[in-house]
Parts: sequence; structure tokens; C-alpha cells
Amino acid sequence: HPQLKITIDRDAGGCTSVAGNLTVLAHIFDEKAVTPVGFLMHKEIKDYSFGDATHEYTDLPTDYPYRKLFIASLIPGTGADYIFDTIKLSEDNDRKIPLNHTILDILRVIVGQGPPYREKQVWANKW
Repeated sequence: HPQLKITIDRDAGGCTSVAGNLTVLAHIFDEKAVTPVGFLMHKEIKDYSFGDATHEYTDLPTDYPYRKLFIASLIPGTGADYIFDTIKLSEDNDRKIPLNHTILDILRVIVGQGPPYREKQVWANKW
């Protein structure tokens, strides 16, 4: 039986909201025979400090297949487009290049996958 625990502290968010919405979506196997094949593993490949205007090449291990790659830059108040310029993923000395895009292009694709955010405006009458 899967369990999900969500703890919310409205006071820690820095806003004085009186109501909030929370949506939880679950994709579970309902009445299906699940036959797991393999496992998922988390590995940190590289953690380093880089200088200004540098290129960093990272050889990925080939012992297991990759399902996802996560690239993170944890500088508070700074967007990823200020840290990274271009992300390139190549195989066999550039024989196959599945990814060679700027961060802004990648973010545009990610944002385009979801519905547009529309903020509801409430106008108060002052009369």
C-alpha cells in the first residue's frame, strides 16, 4: 500500500494566504499484474566548482543504462540560464548528438509541456 505524507507550513512561505490549494496526482497500477524488471539507481557523477567562462566535459559511466539525467546549479536567487549556456550530450565522439541546446531552449520546451498559468484577478470596489 503506497503512502504519501505531505506537511505544509503556511507561515514558513513568507506570505499571508488564508486559503491554499494542493493537487496530488498518482499513477499507480490498479488491478494489473506488475512484473518489475530491473531497478532504479541514483548516482552523483560530478560535483565541482567551476570558474568563469569554462567548459566542463564529463564522461558518463557505461555500466548501467540511463533513464534520466539531472543537471543542477544551486545558487540562491540565480536562474539556470545565468549559470549554464549550452548543454551537449554526445555519444561515440560526436557520432550521435541527442542533445545540444541552450538552457533557454530547454526551459522553453519544459514550460511548453504544461498548461499556461493564469492568475485570477480580483478587483475591489473603492466606491
